[in-house]
Amino acid sequence: MINRWHILFIPSILWTTVYLVFLPQLQQHGHYHDLTSFVWQFINGNAAPHLWYNVMMLQFIVLMPLSWALARWCTDNPQRGIIVFILTLAFELAWHWIYKLEIFHGPQAQQWYLFDRIFPSFIIFAVSGTLLWVFHESICLFVMKHWGLLVNIWCLLLYYVTFNFFNYGTPVSLDNAPYYLPSMIFYNLASIGLIATIAMYMQKFRSQWIPLVHWVALYAHRAYLSHVFWLYWNWKLLAHWTIPLMIKFPLLILMTVLLAFISAYGFHWLWSTLKYNFHFRHLING
Repeated sequence: MINRWHILFIPSILWTTVYLVFLPQLQQHGHYHDLTSFVWQFINGNAAPHLWYNVMMLQFIVLMPLSWALARWCTDNPQRGIIVFILTLAFELAWHWIYKLEIFHGPQAQQWYLFDRIFPSFIIFAVSGTLLWVFHESICLFVMKHWGLLVNIWCLLLYYVTFNFFNYGTPVSLDNAPYYLPSMIFYNLASIGLIATIAMYMQKFRSQWIPLVHWVALYAHRAYLSHVFWLYWNWKLLAHWTIPLMIKFPLLILMTVLLAFISAYGFHWLWSTLKYNFHFRHLING
């Protein structure tokens, strides 16, 4: 927890403060007007459009001992793993179905907006990740033998979720493309499985890309926290440029990604330099 506090929680606290103080117009579901509402916006992920995910993710860091307990309980017992996965999947499908009926274009769309940022909404991924680690030898062997089947399943699910999206008609509205519908569970699991399979191949053949992947993973969370900040100012800058959208949009993405990772690495370097130069590294680790 000490290690995760400095890697995940401190950057979250700092960037949430930046959004609330310097870019309050980016708040979701209302704006703060006193200390109580400021604290509420701070802790619930409303400070910026992307921080709901961060709030949800940090809950799993706090609950990590439960994953360790699950791993110990299922070790050397695949039957337990299968039962846990089936029960979790059934719960997640029911949970998603409630979202579809009550929140997605439903009567509780405004009142229950916190539904998607509490940990039960994503428990299937925590359980699946834990089981993947416990049984990684047998699972890895299977997916590496049948990677073609996994690719086909992913393609079919991509077509299905995209088809559902366009069923709402045009012009396209992102309000009709939620990540939190029953079909998205299987699409997300297939996507994660495909990425995991690629990672297994890279490890098996000792790919030269592995060090870069590790570097990106190290700073990815901090870059994610800052990317809306950079996206906002990049859009302000590019709005004054009379260039075609087909050029402006990719340029916007490239500038945002580069600045997000540069700032993540730059702040890490600055903090490390200050920590060692002022000899207080014994007080804090990160």
